[in-house]
Amino acid sequence: MILSRILLKDQSCLQTIVRDITDRKRADEALRESEERYRRITGGLTDYLYTVHVNDGRAVSTVHGAACIVVTGYSTGEFAADPYLWIRMVFDEDRDRVITHVNAILNGKPIPPVEHRIVRKDGQVRWVRDTPILQKDARGLLVSYDGVIKDITATKQAEEALRESEERYRAVADFTYDWEYWMALDGKFVYVSPSCERITGYRPEEFTLDPNLLITIIHADDRDKIIEHLAIGEKLNTEHGILEFRIITRKGEERWIGHECQPVYNTNGNYLGRRGSNRDITGRKQTEEAVRHLTEFQESIITNALVWLSVLDPAGKILVWNAAAAKISGYRAEEVLGNNEIWKKLYPKKEYRDQVTTTINRNIREKKYLENFETVIRTKEGYEKIISWNTKGIPDATGKRSDYIVIGMDVTDRHRAEEQLNKTVDELKKFNKLTVDRELRMIALKQEINALLKKAGEQEKYRNGP
Repeated sequence: MILSRILLKDQSCLQTIVRDITDRKRADEALRESEERYRRITGGLTDYLYTVHVNDGRAVSTVHGAACIVVTGYSTGEFAADPYLWIRMVFDEDRDRVITHVNAILNGKPIPPVEHRIVRKDGQVRWVRDTPILQKDARGLLVSYDGVIKDITATKQAEEALRESEERYRAVADFTYDWEYWMALDGKFVYVSPSCERITGYRPEEFTLDPNLLITIIHADDRDKIIEHLAIGEKLNTEHGILEFRIITRKGEERWIGHECQPVYNTNGNYLGRRGSNRDITGRKQTEEAVRHLTEFQESIITNALVWLSVLDPAGKILVWNAAAAKISGYRAEEVLGNNEIWKKLYPKKEYRDQVTTTINRNIREKKYLENFETVIRTKEGYEKIISWNTKGIPDATGKRSDYIVIGMDVTDRHRAEEQLNKTVDELKKFNKLTVDRELRMIALKQEINALLKKAGEQEKYRNGP
């Protein structure tokens, strides 16, 4: 600041003060540019701003942003010319709620946004969200408030479409056999179909009132995987497939559930929650368990059978080779499974290979399911064994025979015993014949001696007969 005095002709004195206002001018210019940029930005928005000046708890003036015409169809000039246009354009059914909202703002209360409908100048009904921002002075009195009017018609239409979709889904789900549900973002059930009571024993409202009920009734061994599954949230997709778990019903029964679900989005792509379906698969799981036990039982029989048991495909490839087959032949399962050449080793004599091939081919041709025959095999150790065979065809789903069960019994010892028995019988026959012949000769000799003694007048020495 510069202070100076100037002496005038009339000997009076003029005092001047020179102040440097460059910074202030720069600040004013920056503020003007900022305000201009703000106006350009807000003028290009579909949302629009308005400012209400307040004096002693009353609205004294309102300024609407230029974008008001985009949302409402009315210009800033029309709003300025008609101070009550802002409330007259509100949809009749929403007007009282908007007035209550404005009175609460004028009382200086922190007010959340309000959603309501307006009737545009062209007659269209649109949904808007009005978000107030209160401005107070140092004493805490309301001096003005700004508002942001946002057109949310598209969102409301999407919500309405979603609500109608939910109602249609519910109308169908109410009559489905499966237990259907809708789950919101917070993990609470929005809807649970009546079928849940048939499956779980619990009513739908018990699930909606207590979102933790589902976790509670899940079998303890399956609980962790369900908690992990529910935590997937928006990342959930149909690639997860069917999730199977057990529940304990209200009656204490254990039931199996097949669970499928998928994420739900609105038209804007926002994640809303998930929709799921639970099916009672207890019957199927019980059948699977019974089949598993039966399969294990059959495998146990095959593995522990005392007779040679193997399964062959029509080409003669070995599919099953049990322990008894390995013990009799000397060949382990891993040496013969899928190996067609094993037959050349088991039947080095072509006549036996031909016999087996002919028998199997005849079974296929004549549709014989069982035939008994004997062959001689050569074991891995080089011994010859006599095997008694039975073959049985295994029909496929069409009734045609695809594979063969081959049951073999080592009858080598039996044959040897039979041979020994036959040899013994032959020897006994020979011995018996010699004995009988000797006895007959002795009887004839005795009779001859008795005849000579009788002729000599002497008494017979040998008695005839028993």
